[in-house]
Amino acid sequence: GDPFQPTPSLVEKLLGHCIVSLSCSEFHNVAVTKEGKCFAWGNGQYGVLGIGDPSSLPKDEDGDPYQPTPTLIEGLSAFKIVQVASSEMHNLAVTAEGKVFAWGSRKFVPGFCMHTKDCHACKHLVAGDVLLPVPVQVLAGHVVYQVATHSSFE
Repeated sequence: GDPFQPTPSLVEKLLGHCIVSLSCSEFHNVAVTKEGKCFAWGNGQYGVLGIGDPSSLPKDEDGDPYQPTPTLIEGLSAFKIVQVASSEMHNLAVTAEGKVFAWGSRKFVPGFCMHTKDCHACKHLVAGDVLLPVPVQVLAGHVVYQVATHSSFE
């Protein structure tokens, strides 16, 4: 039910940006600019866009939230992002300092947020989904240069 683009088309909102990293899943995309800014667009289920609560987004024909144009992931704006990796249900981003952030479904990312879904400190959690980027706790203290991901770690 996601809006389908059958032929290549120019992503006009990214004109004027030099894209250094691009990651695509089946239903959404994440791009990183030379300046380290991160943009996401496509299906917004599970919080995969990292832009907060997707309930106000337009809906596709199946009623799923959908962001048709690239939108800045403001939760990463304080960092220079150098690389991203996407799966159908979550994303990972690496900063120039080697920190890793994640957002989307917690189901498939062990250690991605060490809080419970009922934690009052975690306003970014909804039904087990992380709607805004958070540091990957199990990698704290490590310098990471590159990440990859898949829909499941099972």
